[in-house]
Amino acid sequence: MTSGNEHLVVRQHDRHECQVAVEVAVSSEHARKVVLSRTVGDGAGTIQVTMVDISSGGLGLSSNVFLPKGCHLDVRLIRADDQAGGSKSARTIFETRVRIQRTAMVDKSPTYYIGTAFISDDPVEESQRRALMEQIRNGALSAGEAGAHV
Repeated sequence: MTSGNEHLVVRQHDRHECQVAVEVAVSSEHARKVVLSRTVGDGAGTIQVTMVDISSGGLGLSSNVFLPKGCHLDVRLIRADDQAGGSKSARTIFETRVRIQRTAMVDKSPTYYIGTAFISDDPVEESQRRALMEQIRNGALSAGEAGAHV
């Protein structure tokens, strides 16, 4: 006999809620399996989504584009202003690769919640993630500093 709890999602890490615009693209190793329409995003494979939470284990994203479980994404947080120069790489605050753990439709518009896990265990990247979480927790990441939604 089952208890009915076998489908519960147990969180391993404390999440910090936020509303920060980020760019995502299907990573190169999954680009042949998951092909986005040219009418989605910038037409070159990058779409704008909202990071709605972050933990030491991964990111929660809100997207109007369905992305399947298991897909790897390259996520980039870009400074909204041009103070750091014109190129995206010069304005990049944070970037990482994640694996999609779950995708769930949360409303009919459609909007999907995409739960992800960080792939890299590189100490430098872990330090950057901790710094980003601290900025979010302290409210230091504002709409003027990054592509944050208000």
